[in-house]
Amino acid sequence: MKNTLIISNCNESIPHIINALEKKEDEVSIISGYQPYIVHPYDSLLRTIVMATHKHETKEVIFVSAKKQRANYNESEWTELNLEQQAIDLINYTLNHHNTDFGHWLSEQDEVEMLRKSINYLKKHPLLPASVEVKGIIWEGETIQETA
Repeated sequence: MKNTLIISNCNESIPHIINALEKKEDEVSIISGYQPYIVHPYDSLLRTIVMATHKHETKEVIFVSAKKQRANYNESEWTELNLEQQAIDLINYTLNHHNTDFGHWLSEQDEVEMLRKSINYLKKHPLLPASVEVKGIIWEGETIQETA
């Protein structure tokens, strides 16, 4: 039974992470993406996690962020290279009632802070079973640093 769900940005390190967490491969489900973070309360990742906890009786959710995977984009580089400021202004206007800054949303965030926010979003979600343990770790090389 797959009772641990790992959300990660480090595909090549997954077998090492599973070993470091002292899990077996058949106990683990993996969701992989560019960044293993929940960005807002209606995030599709949050929905997927909640669905998985119910459908597969998940007992533990672990957010794993690999330090070496981080790109060095900042908000101004993203907007200068990929999106015109006018488009970002329009999106900001559209999302204004949610207090969302689209340019900031696209930029890289502090890993520890984003893991903590993700953990809080998930722990406070009314559809997440209270028995599910939620934690975040930073994977660097071969070591694990638990964040919260």
